[in-house]
Amino acid sequence: MTLLRREPNVFTAADYPILADRVSIPDPVDPHIHDFIELALVVAGRAVHRTADGDRMIMPGQVVAVRPGSWHAYLRPERCTVINVYVGPRLLLTDLAWSLAHPSLVRLLLHGGASTDALAPGRLTEVTGWLDQLARPGRDRPEPGPEEAIVRRSLLGCVLGRLAGLSIASAGTAMITRPVQLALTAMSGDLARPWTVAELARAAAVSPSRLHRLFRTEVGSTPLGWLTRSRAERFAVLLLGSDDTVAVIGRAVGWPDPNYASRRFRQVYGISPSDYRRRLAFDRIGS
Repeated sequence: MTLLRREPNVFTAADYPILADRVSIPDPVDPHIHDFIELALVVAGRAVHRTADGDRMIMPGQVVAVRPGSWHAYLRPERCTVINVYVGPRLLLTDLAWSLAHPSLVRLLLHGGASTDALAPGRLTEVTGWLDQLARPGRDRPEPGPEEAIVRRSLLGCVLGRLAGLSIASAGTAMITRPVQLALTAMSGDLARPWTVAELARAAAVSPSRLHRLFRTEVGSTPLGWLTRSRAERFAVLLLGSDDTVAVIGRAVGWPDPNYASRRFRQVYGISPSDYRRRLAFDRIGS
């Protein structure tokens, strides 16, 4: 059974959308997806981490990141414990935009990568301490508010500062410059808009040809290629979170033609929306 974790199941309405949770994995964990960014740092034991890209053994000090709309699972755990960090996706282009100046964090957070090396034991202990502060049980967590937001953002900043030293396997290759950030922010703010490269270039204050080159270098795709991926990820979450038809969901993400929507979804996920929904049984209310 595939578990769909949604922001309202994790963050309260008053929460600043950064939280952590220490999780023991004594048994395999079925495929699950979420509509937020999830970082998983292994702090003990080991397990096989499975995604659509294949299987990877993960050990203490290694980290994986899963983007919204992507599924992952754990197999063959051996006394495995991870600390999950849950991050609202909007923060990546706002409060955490500074992280896009670091190529390894671009690979990790923007593309959903995994480390090929691990934090040294001393660094792992240091990072685990910060994450355990983020993972305080609800009864011990301060009331949401501006001060708590600063604490959570600062703790995550410390963690990302250490993770930036890891080697991350992913498609991204470079830091994200200001024009690309502006174009990404524009797209994420209105996925359903029929964007053109010219419109995105105006939002980024550069020429269309320069924006295209910057995206190729920094993101590894064209601006409209990234838009397709972002729409497909949102499509996947809506597909599993409702009984709406492909046509209705397609309109919500900017693909009003159902046949076109199906082709674009297949381009990203390799199967049609109907097959995706049929193959992934899930629990919509799971937390």
